[in-house]
Amino acid sequence: MNTHRLKIHQQPFDELLSGAKTNEVRYCGDRTFAVGDQVMLIEIAEGLPTGRSDYRVITHIQRGYGLPDDLCVVSYDDRRTAGLAARVAELEALINTPHTDDWFEGVRLEAAHQIERWGAAHDAGKGPANWFWLLGYLGQKAMTAAMTGDEAKARHHIISSAAMLLNWFRAVTGDSQAMRPGLGDEVAK
Repeated sequence: MNTHRLKIHQQPFDELLSGAKTNEVRYCGDRTFAVGDQVMLIEIAEGLPTGRSDYRVITHIQRGYGLPDDLCVVSYDDRRTAGLAARVAELEALINTPHTDDWFEGVRLEAAHQIERWGAAHDAGKGPANWFWLLGYLGQKAMTAAMTGDEAKARHHIISSAAMLLNWFRAVTGDSQAMRPGLGDEVAK
């Protein structure tokens, strides 16, 4: 990996800094640019350095396709999005532990199960208070299981509660009216 010191005029330099452009045509006759090389861009005015500079990494080099042999298009990383990508990777590492992966998948599957088992047909008139009481009912079941040391049942009821909240959210946002709270047939008897 090489570092190249390249002169650049104010307008293209400003466009690179702002993200308005991510590449430029460069003379390649005396350089061996390669993907991954670092470039120090040095702003010049009237042939002299202005004191402004920036470092970039080459992400792509385009040669040919009608360009003269001594010219190439050099593409640079976008430092603004490079920082965002690092932050996304950091956050994904925090939330994508095996435990939370299982929890999110469990909530998704349980929400679908609740819709299939207790669809909206028999509960068309239910409202926010019904959702609230169902959450309390499921939360109490999770609490009781946890207090008695039944970790598997506690996890199940926590996932059921979260799935119910997902279905309530869908109902409030209009995404789905496929499930409404109510007592299941076996509880109603």
